[in-house]
Amino acid sequence: ADADGAARELDLPTLDVTPFMRGARASQADRAACAAAAMEQCTRVGFLRVTWEGYDRAVVAEAHERLGAFFARPEADKRAASKAAVAKATDSFTSSGYRGVGGSEYNKFRQSWSCQTPAHAPSPSLGAERARRGVPADDADGDGDADGDYVRSAAGRRHFAEAPDPQVPWPTVGAAGEGEVDEGFRAAVLAYYATCEAASAALVAAFEAGLALAPGTLARHMRHHVTSMNCYSHAAPASAAERFPAPAAEGCAGAGGEHE
Repeated sequence: ADADGAARELDLPTLDVTPFMRGARASQADRAACAAAAMEQCTRVGFLRVTWEGYDRAVVAEAHERLGAFFARPEADKRAASKAAVAKATDSFTSSGYRGVGGSEYNKFRQSWSCQTPAHAPSPSLGAERARRGVPADDADGDGDADGDYVRSAAGRRHFAEAPDPQVPWPTVGAAGEGEVDEGFRAAVLAYYATCEAASAALVAAFEAGLALAPGTLARHMRHHVTSMNCYSHAAPASAAERFPAPAAEGCAGAGGEHE
């Protein structure tokens, strides 16, 4: 708002990150202009709205449609697509999946379904794999190279599932978790996630250029990146009385009793 309290319209241009999309043939001048625009917008506004050549609106629309249909399903069906419904066999990671309204501090007025690095295909533990193949203990991934395998390391298992546990508790086509995985839902989410991931990679490259860093300076720290996609369905707006209920009694309870 302005000094007099009047609302002020914020100019938020859409940033075209095409020059930094993978495989793009862009001039140095185009990349420099894109990087400068990204830095200016982050400094002035604090967030970005982006687009790029070949942006597929159909991918986004399909994901939204599938997610909307999922959130409209009976509660038992949705709860079956949650980490709580997974009979875990290891102590490795599994995505949260579904959370109902009130299921967490952040879900007081909404339901959600979330996944982390959903394309990851869980593999056996390092110990089990080494024992099966007779691989030396210092060869973490069994390929003759002792540099280790992050995904199946102690650190990686906090973000990636280890077989037989699933990385993502996908919805099924049947009721309450029965039947096969809903492949239409899965394909739509994976396509949406890949679209967001491609845009993220372009933005990282733009930030490197905007900060005058060598290409790959930031990207190399994301070689084993872990990213989450959180999808929400908000409930009808609650009244002020529902959101901020009146205290049960006047005053507040303190160590020495009740005080006015």
